[in-house]
Amino acid sequence: GGSGVDAQHELKGVSQPIPLLQRDLETPCLTEKMVEDLLLKAKTSTPADYRELNRMLWMVFTHPESLNKSFLLPNGFPHENENEQDNNPNNRITVDVPAVRRVYSSLFELEVDSIKNSMINALDMYCAQLKRNKGIGATASLNHFVVIFENPLLHSPEFMGVFSKFLQELTSIPLQRREVLVQWYSSYPTKDLERFVSSLQQFITLQLLLLAEDNHGYTSYVPQADLGVSSATSALMLFFFANLVSAKRANTMRPMSLNFSSIAAQRRPELVQTNDSDYHKLLTRLQLHPANAVSIPIPMSEFINEQLNSVVSMSVDYRREAQSGLNEEKEFSFLEHPFILNTEKKVEKLFRDNLFRMVSERHRTLFHSVLTGVPDTPFLLLRIERNNFLMDTLVQLEAIADLNPIDLRKQLRVVFRGEEGVDEGGLQKELFQLLVETLFNPKYGMFLYDEEYHHHLFNPASYETEEQYKLIGLLLGLAIYNSIILDIRFPMVVYRKLIGCETVFEDLYSSHPQIASSLKQMLEYKPEENVGLSLNDTFMATFQVSYSDMFGNVCSHSLKEDGDSIDVTEENREEYVSLYTDWLLNTSIAKSFDAFKHGFDLVMGDSCLADLFVAEEVEMLVCGCNEWDLDALEASTRYDGFTRHHPVIVNFWQIVREFDDKQKKQLLAFITGSDRIPLGGLSKLKFIIVKNGPDSDRLPTAHTCFNALLLCAYSTKEKLRERLLKALTHGKGFGMI
Repeated sequence: GGSGVDAQHELKGVSQPIPLLQRDLETPCLTEKMVEDLLLKAKTSTPADYRELNRMLWMVFTHPESLNKSFLLPNGFPHENENEQDNNPNNRITVDVPAVRRVYSSLFELEVDSIKNSMINALDMYCAQLKRNKGIGATASLNHFVVIFENPLLHSPEFMGVFSKFLQELTSIPLQRREVLVQWYSSYPTKDLERFVSSLQQFITLQLLLLAEDNHGYTSYVPQADLGVSSATSALMLFFFANLVSAKRANTMRPMSLNFSSIAAQRRPELVQTNDSDYHKLLTRLQLHPANAVSIPIPMSEFINEQLNSVVSMSVDYRREAQSGLNEEKEFSFLEHPFILNTEKKVEKLFRDNLFRMVSERHRTLFHSVLTGVPDTPFLLLRIERNNFLMDTLVQLEAIADLNPIDLRKQLRVVFRGEEGVDEGGLQKELFQLLVETLFNPKYGMFLYDEEYHHHLFNPASYETEEQYKLIGLLLGLAIYNSIILDIRFPMVVYRKLIGCETVFEDLYSSHPQIASSLKQMLEYKPEENVGLSLNDTFMATFQVSYSDMFGNVCSHSLKEDGDSIDVTEENREEYVSLYTDWLLNTSIAKSFDAFKHGFDLVMGDSCLADLFVAEEVEMLVCGCNEWDLDALEASTRYDGFTRHHPVIVNFWQIVREFDDKQKKQLLAFITGSDRIPLGGLSKLKFIIVKNGPDSDRLPTAHTCFNALLLCAYSTKEKLRERLLKALTHGKGFGMI
């Protein structure tokens, strides 16, 4: 190595090289200087002779014990006392990683086949040694895993077989030891973590493609049963947590909350069950939760493997997850590694959970009816008078929530009195749409609508009762539980609070962006940069804040006692910002939001919501998505009485593509009962167009329960457009002809 390497040695304080003849012959080891000397000796031989180097590489890289004593940081050799290591987990890994990387670079830049072969064969033998001696993974030092994981050969598609063996051994060590690796890698620069994540994702993708090729298609194999895929996913989990720990060290994680809408997230370390997944155990041990991330080095989307999501069967995974808690020998499932799944796949888990609860409630109701002789409906049945739909819904849901809240877990059915129709989903959507339009109308006073940012805020000066906010929470919970998409626009902080996250200053940017910007300016204000003007001279703020009630009257609130007489200064500005943030996000709306959350939790409180989803995904569960992919809708549409190339169908799609956004929403609401796009996009609608007879002046009709549009065989495009637009404009209510 040249002077640059020597300078890095001095910077890292690398210890003096151990002479080759003085090493412990039973456990040979290497240092960077020894490798340099062996390389120099080999290159200066005539001809070049790498045999001694290869012999030494083989001796060290085939034995974990040798690697544990190689490439060590100065004054950081592994402790021999097991108990001391348990008390000092960060002392277990003592690898000089920059030195290891320089060694690998020096070895492989020569492109000598014998070196490459020696190293890959050594890796194979190393994995065999670990497999034979499972105790190695539980020993004092984990250095060997770190050294091997840095080997660039390991991450080459050419050597996937060896990589798979290594990952199987890495992920089979005790969870406590893997937690040490999480802490170790959390200190790595982001670009290094990204490199490891990318390598593991590449391995998973290639392994899936190879499995598909070997099995003549994706349908004939189970990815969960492949040791390569499962071990790579488990290894990816270590870097997922390292990413979160890194964010925690940078103070970009929220305080840990005990109020999550989650079973696993509420567990204390001493209450973790033995049949919990490693993922949930690490959540508890590290006191972390993905929903708490304010800012993280690697976006969570980088941990999602789309190739996997395109082929994995969630019905198989759901069964494997359910059985893993019952069997002593756990079956691998991706639901126990949710970071790798996209939102659509995780929603399948939630919906299956909800369906299971609905079926359980049906069985309970039937059993109760048989035992008591008292007939009981297996559904949550709401009988609504259309002219009094708000009070009817409020009274019935309030009675159920107070007298028999378990009935809220039944499948929802809606009947509009005096109207025909069996509710197969369409009537529910229509009722919820009517309720949302009324309850979120600013004139009603429960919510304020921000015209600039297009979202609803809880009104701190609302005169409505807590019961009505509880009703809205119930509606939100029932909507998720019964897979109904709502046209509700809350700032993201509402969804964060809904799943139990603590609020932080950054949340103001989603709900009160202008106030957040002003407070940020206050925190960063420097008098010396502003002609010597003090902070109070510039902002003229006190610990009293103002807001408007629903009639436009200005009201005041003191953030602390005698707040109107306490000026905000450089010394107390952080306290002011903290108190003001808490008042805006929590205190001012505490009663109404607590009632709202209580209603929501009556339905979703013990679900896996916070176990699987972050706030952005919960918003998608409630509101759907915003992608108007008409190509996907057309490709997935089925026809009854028409063909894809029938003139009426060709004209229909041409007309729809000419619609503006408002008309597209009207069409979606006309067909499905809601103008919201379901999670996963328009292709998930199962849209069907049915022929409703020959050419006629009748308007198009729809069966919202089945997402079916009934069209006559209109003779011209202009007639179809005119009839369709008239139906969209005037067609509200079930069975409109």
